Amino acid sequence: MISRKLPFLVTVALFCMIFIGLTQTASLNKRQGDICFADFADGIDGLYTFTDFGGPFKLKKRSIMHRVNGQFTKGFEKDTDINNYEFFIMTKEGRKVDFTEDFKENVKIFPAGGTTPFQKVYKDDDHSVNNLIGGKFVVNHNGKKLASTILHF
Repeated sequence: MISRKLPFLVTVALFCMIFIGLTQTASLNKRQGDICFADFADGIDGLYTFTDFGGPFKLKKRSIMHRVNGQFTKGFEKDTDINNYEFFIMTKEGRKVDFTEDFKENVKIFPAGGTTPFQKVYKDDDHSVNNLIGGKFVVNHNGKKLASTILHF
């Protein structure tokens, strides 16, 4: 009795395994981007993210790009002129990565003290997560420090 059912059960089990194997989605071998955050909560409120991601392939060499995006929600009430502010990161090595000109071109300050969202993609390694992590994102107003925060994972 078992001998007649055994080939049938083996066939059904094999069919199920093949069916499950064929219908599973194949995992894509994509490079997951690195990401770090600058979370402001003292003096001004806002969150900025720094992300590394793969760009298009050129001559079999992958180009890596770096996206910066975020927004301040309050803290700029006393002066709504973006030209009076500086935005930069001091890396752990003491190098200054300046965002001031990009912010002046793309960010507006609302009368309530928040800002418009900012997003820009950079292609140089100065803006990579590995270079920025552990650094300090600083916002200066008329040359004096308004707020700062450490970039973290």
